[in-house]
Amino acid sequence: MANHSRLQAVFHPEREIWQCVFYVPGALSVGGFELRMNHPGLLMLQKDENGLQVCVSDPTQMLEKLIVSLSGQWTGPGCRYEAGQGITHVEFTLPPGGAAGQSVKRSLFSKK
Repeated sequence: MANHSRLQAVFHPEREIWQCVFYVPGALSVGGFELRMNHPGLLMLQKDENGLQVCVSDPTQMLEKLIVSLSGQWTGPGCRYEAGQGITHVEFTLPPGGAAGQSVKRSLFSKK
């Protein structure tokens, strides 16, 4: 999928899991849609029968929030849809202190 200085990404077709390392903010096309990260970080995305499972983390342990933007209209915790652009922004509040760097998971549901 991607392997360069800005982004590394792999896909497991049997489990429909994408695992991405964003070294800088960036974008990637996965599974028929576009996704963006507003900061460097780790992202794991899995399709399931209900929608998507999205996990993010900040290995630098410096960020308080990460925003993942996905094409299409999605619902779930932290979702904000921009109809004019056809993009859903999902805000993840990251754990502080001793829990910093741990993953945060969200379930997203497609609104068609």
